[in-house]
Amino acid sequence: MRFLKFKLISTLAANAKINIMKKSLLLFSFISFSNFLFSQNENYNGQFGFDATGFIAQFLNFGSTSSGSSPYVLTYRKLGAKKNIRFGLGGSFNITEDRVTNAIEFRVGNERYRDFEKRWRALYGWDFKLGGFYNSDGNNNVTTNFKVGASPFFGLQFRINERLSVSTEAAYTFWLGQTVRGKEDDFQFSTSFNPPVSLFVQYDIFLKSKK
Repeated sequence: MRFLKFKLISTLAANAKINIMKKSLLLFSFISFSNFLFSQNENYNGQFGFDATGFIAQFLNFGSTSSGSSPYVLTYRKLGAKKNIRFGLGGSFNITEDRVTNAIEFRVGNERYRDFEKRWRALYGWDFKLGGFYNSDGNNNVTTNFKVGASPFFGLQFRINERLSVSTEAAYTFWLGQTVRGKEDDFQFSTSFNPPVSLFVQYDIFLKSKK
């Protein structure tokens, strides 16, 4: 009975996540259309984004994109004349009857860019990354992991209109981490590669600075 209850909760959570993504993309589309009708001559200095891969994959057959996909769900860029400061945040939280598994990742980086053609932009730079992981099973076996990393990246951005754009990127990360399993404590050096299989939707904004 408990299994059916958890199965129902998991299904409802998955459907809610899809509905939120649909509403987010519809909101981005509405704002973009409004901007097209009521364009303002602003110098946009901020950019919010989200990972829209799951939503877009419902309409386009990308095949399996889970392997190596970006762990970041929300992104923000502080836009500059020659370079941007960028942030990313992501995580997963899974709780079942006999297991708890949580993970979170954060990045901050320096991003340079080069425009080519009319709508395309090449992105490149370095990120500093932090990550945490927690896992506990029904027998009170707990595993935790904390890691720091540095990552060069290269990406492409396509501008749909003045404020709306989509992008993808590849990144290669060097990790230094510590894993604790009960009384065992282990340090590891590892690397990971994220191919350009995740699609992000971004929207430019104007933030007034304090004088």
